[in-house]
Amino acid sequence: MFSLTYFPIRFDRNNRKVHAIIRGKWGKPREISISWKEAFFYIAPVGPPRPLSTEVPAPQLHCHVLDVDGITVRETFAIGNSCASPAMALQHWEMIRRFMEEGADSLPYPPLEIYMSTKTSLRNAMLMHVAGSGDGLLRIFAMIFTVPWAICRYLAMLTCRAPKWSREVEAATRVERGDPSIRREPTYMGQFQAVNRSVFASNMQYRKEAEQAERDYMALQREADARQPR
Repeated sequence: MFSLTYFPIRFDRNNRKVHAIIRGKWGKPREISISWKEAFFYIAPVGPPRPLSTEVPAPQLHCHVLDVDGITVRETFAIGNSCASPAMALQHWEMIRRFMEEGADSLPYPPLEIYMSTKTSLRNAMLMHVAGSGDGLLRIFAMIFTVPWAICRYLAMLTCRAPKWSREVEAATRVERGDPSIRREPTYMGQFQAVNRSVFASNMQYRKEAEQAERDYMALQREADARQPR
């Protein structure tokens, strides 16, 4: 409560920088900018949830901001949502890496579409919690718990304000009007998903391929471990 509705990150390909708004001291938001070359990306290890921590016990892409010694961690921030598997986190990373190092045309399934919505509404709060609660009878049963959770989320969001970038970042990342790569943010989660089924299908196919690659890799690792002398 009384924070930001979301904490944005901008991948500035033209200037080779990553801009982020993060939680600072006492929860006060502040802006940081780091060189793409010096940003240290990794998948956060999965562990038990810690008290008073906003981190989730699931694979998620993170970024370290290192000191000049290249060892000391000065800041850490999460990128994107938590994932069901390390393969999904690597999928997020590969999208970002291709964009920053090779350009938007090299993305695995262009054009990208935005499915999430940052707008504060009861509908979005419900979709955020209820939509991921399974299907059929499982979802109906889960609504006993997720609906109050969604209402609390909506009330908390009403006390928050939208993030605002500095003039320097806005100027550095300005996109020309009419740029063909601009994607409109939906009013509610999944609004464009039903409209552009082919793009959504490509997204799902990319995810399936990433998860299969992970299973194949883990199988090879188990075989290699089995061949090691005891």
